[in-house]
Amino acid sequence: MLLLWEGDLTSARGSGGTTDEKGNLVSMAQYNQTVTYLNPMMEKLKDQTFDRDMSYFLSKMVIFCLQGEYIEADKVYMQLSIGNAPWPIGVTMVSLDIGVCV
Repeated sequence: MLLLWEGDLTSARGSGGTTDEKGNLVSMAQYNQTVTYLNPMMEKLKDQTFDRDMSYFLSKMVIFCLQGEYIEADKVYMQLSIGNAPWPIGVTMVSLDIGVCV
């Protein structure tokens, strides 16, 4: 998936693309940050020390992304990160009340 993303970025940059130069810089920065943040996971995959449960969810996310089903991939990500834990009973609306401290 990273190779596909990198290919999209380089082809958009090479053909002039539809976004401006600042947009291209932001996209490349996001790509580079993603590659950096994925390095620990990639090392675990290479060493075969990656958790089996996580690999199941990761493979489902990748498959959904490749199919263009980004909402489904997000649902799998949320299930991986917080599980199926329900909100505490009685919580119907969460809000932050930010006051000015003098």
